[in-house]
Amino acid sequence: MSWRWLLAIIAFAMLFAFGVSMWWFGPPYATRVLGVWMVLTAPLFLITYRMTRARWMLYLGFSLLPLGLVSLLLPFPYWSWYLDTEGAFVSLVGLACAIPLILTFAWTLSVFPESGHVGPRQWLVRTGGPILLTSFTIFATSVWAVADSEAPVAKPQYTQNFAGCYELDFGRWIPGGDEFRRALPAVVPQRIRLDSTYAEGGLLIRPPTWWGRASWVPTGSRSITMTWSDVFNSVNMRLYRWGRDLRGRVIAYSDADWPVPEPRALVHARPTDCANVSTDTLRYGTMRLERGRGR
Repeated sequence: MSWRWLLAIIAFAMLFAFGVSMWWFGPPYATRVLGVWMVLTAPLFLITYRMTRARWMLYLGFSLLPLGLVSLLLPFPYWSWYLDTEGAFVSLVGLACAIPLILTFAWTLSVFPESGHVGPRQWLVRTGGPILLTSFTIFATSVWAVADSEAPVAKPQYTQNFAGCYELDFGRWIPGGDEFRRALPAVVPQRIRLDSTYAEGGLLIRPPTWWGRASWVPTGSRSITMTWSDVFNSVNMRLYRWGRDLRGRVIAYSDADWPVPEPRALVHARPTDCANVSTDTLRYGTMRLERGRGR
């Protein structure tokens, strides 16, 4: 395998990693994910300059390092929501997602130049293809940013599609790791019942917890959201029907100003017998409440 193909595999692997990271952390962290991509990709352009002698790669390689560091230091996600009120946040997310795509395709066209005469068809494919793909990326990510920033609309007519008992299984928390996984059972029970009784904020989730509010709402015929919340913290799940099960992602929010994104993990909810679901508050939460009352 030639060095060109090895570098191409690395370039597109980093582009794929950028896409996965954007999906995982969401639009509010677009510039931070872009900053990581810039810092990791800058050496690729500098190395490739020695092969192609394309000066734009040299200039770009040296520019990506400081630009990436600046993007990493931006105080996301707070100023992004301010931009959203001015209508600029959606455009920023679309641009942040398009930049890696544009630069990767430009890098590819320079490293693998067309041999011989370039006809109109070849020129159209090599030029029009990246332009169309980039335009689609900007449009799709802008729509995604709008959908992600809007609160799901409750659709109570689908309550009976999901009411019942489930066993929750969480994947690895990123960031947060095992420490957050060990702390979660004190807030979210492993087995829950989605009740059809209305409570504050939605339908009731049993058993109750010491966090004060646990509710769920159907947001479509195949999707729901679940929330455990106190005054300053919340655990939010968005789940989608997958056969008889529900699958989705859970994010833990806090009012604390942390330098890293909120912990999040994949979650799998399997139907279970309601006889296995406790109707009492979690033992840990009860003991904590009793200590707080001086018992």
